[in-house]
Amino acid sequence: MNSYINWCLFLSIGLLFSQSVFAKEYRVSSAKEFNEIEEPLSAGDVVTLVNGIWENQIIEFTANGSIDKPVILRAETPGGVQLTGNSRLSVKGSSVIISGLLFIDGALDDEKEHIIRLEGSHHRLTQSAIINYNPESIDTRYFWVSLYGDHHRIDHNIFSGQNHSGVTNVVWLKGDNVGHHQIDHNYYGQRPAGNGNGFETIRIGTGRFSHIDAHILVENNVFEETDGEIEIISNKSNHNTYRHNTFINSSGTLSLRQGQYNIVEGNYFLGKFRKGSGGVRIISQNQLIINNHFENLNGRADGIISVTAGNGLLSDEDLPLYPRVENSLIIGNTCINNNAPCIALNADFGQREKTLLAENLLITHNSFYNDEPDTNFVAGKTNDSIIWSNNQSSGSEIGYETDGVSETKLSLEILFGQVSKLPSVKPLFKCDMLDTLLPKKSWDNIDKLKQRCNQTIRRKKASAPPMLRDDVGPEWLKNI
Repeated sequence: MNSYINWCLFLSIGLLFSQSVFAKEYRVSSAKEFNEIEEPLSAGDVVTLVNGIWENQIIEFTANGSIDKPVILRAETPGGVQLTGNSRLSVKGSSVIISGLLFIDGALDDEKEHIIRLEGSHHRLTQSAIINYNPESIDTRYFWVSLYGDHHRIDHNIFSGQNHSGVTNVVWLKGDNVGHHQIDHNYYGQRPAGNGNGFETIRIGTGRFSHIDAHILVENNVFEETDGEIEIISNKSNHNTYRHNTFINSSGTLSLRQGQYNIVEGNYFLGKFRKGSGGVRIISQNQLIINNHFENLNGRADGIISVTAGNGLLSDEDLPLYPRVENSLIIGNTCINNNAPCIALNADFGQREKTLLAENLLITHNSFYNDEPDTNFVAGKTNDSIIWSNNQSSGSEIGYETDGVSETKLSLEILFGQVSKLPSVKPLFKCDMLDTLLPKKSWDNIDKLKQRCNQTIRRKKASAPPMLRDDVGPEWLKNI
């Protein structure tokens, strides 16, 4: 036995020694030097970009690391490599970590290009920044960060000052083995209003591939003054989760534009009464809007939670342009002092042939509060398939009579900073309640909805605080 243990120790030491021997570090001061690296990069190798101004540098990077020993592409000092001009980065292969880069005050020459493009699998962009990388014309369209392939992570970055057409972060879903990305702890800021469609901050999927199960997690990000268009986030795929993000003083919404079984859970929408500040637009089937906080919003798309009317129109790919809202849940949300109805049941009705009203909608355990009695909490027409249960209101009128909302005197407390707090609805909602709240004859997906509901792991008796600018982004930039 002792000899066997000694042999295992010898083998482990030998493997560690061999890995440290064969891993290499390369120091380069230009894209030309980088492209002149003759040997293929392999697991554990490190490429260090020397500090300085890198102008008009196009880096095309292919490497195959492993999950436990990735290839690393890093700045010599975080933030010390300033890429400008028409510089851009393309990464292919697997398991590459990109860290510490600063793209600033540049602009791409070609439309439909990407400042950073990740292809392959298991790449990570972290501790980096893209700031004011804008062309002369607002109509010049290119993308800041594009994700192709699967299992990438975008975390602790800052994306600020984009003022031209093109999405800040895009998840492309064409082909097999796509999705399963994580986008977390990033700061998205200061994007002025655009001149039409195509100014989203995050878009996951496209209409053509909106039927794909993407499994993207977007959590713990801050969106501040992101005014590009109505869709700050545009969801166009299935099985995505948007959790514990904070939207501050932003004119737009989180839009479930297409796709099904998406979760919007535990987010903060803090409008500061900014014009056009909104909450969530619900479109399509089997959506879950759970435990979100909406405060001091002026409203967008007719309300705060906008249940959008659908139409029967199809795209060129025979997919619905605006699918009817069906079999969806609005649970445990809090609306405080907003200048628009908390729930708009027929948002956009009559526009672009939208005449299909929601069917099979559960609205339960929500709290509505307003200091001023001028704005109804609910707008639009209801029907027998919309279920109201155990909601509470204080300060304004509901908008129409229903047994599912009780008027009571709710006390408003300061929770943290600009955020207020209302007492929770009793009893607390549990996903198993769906068995009794939903009629099985008309809801044929109760088990699937319960499964997705149980995946909302952040449901707590005490609310987690909102994320703020100092909680996200690269550490090195906080010190500047």
